[in-house]
Amino acid sequence: MSVMYLNPLDLAAKPVGNSPVSILLNWFQLRSILTNFLTLALITVHFAINYRALQDWAMKFKNNVRKIREERLMSKAELARLAGVSPATVDRIERGEECRMETKRKIILAFGFSVSEKEAVFLD
Repeated sequence: MSVMYLNPLDLAAKPVGNSPVSILLNWFQLRSILTNFLTLALITVHFAINYRALQDWAMKFKNNVRKIREERLMSKAELARLAGVSPATVDRIERGEECRMETKRKIILAFGFSVSEKEAVFLD
């Protein structure tokens, strides 16, 4: 399956003649097409930025792992080593993804909290 790329210049109607009105209409049509392409590109970028911001905002309500780790000047690798989990697991937890209860317990203990203080780290 081949992908076809559209060139905005190909979409503009060719002038019927060399009259100033025909050329002017063609210019407005081309300008409208280019404006639509740029608008679509801006909407796409805006959505990507806002989606990431929304993910970060939602993550804040799931746990405080990143906040506590950064307050203690720990790297993800250091926390992972102390907790006995992989750095990828720490990354997933910081993004607000679900993890097993055992993993939560390891993270809590690695920070020096007791299991009864789990609300300081995990909000759920």
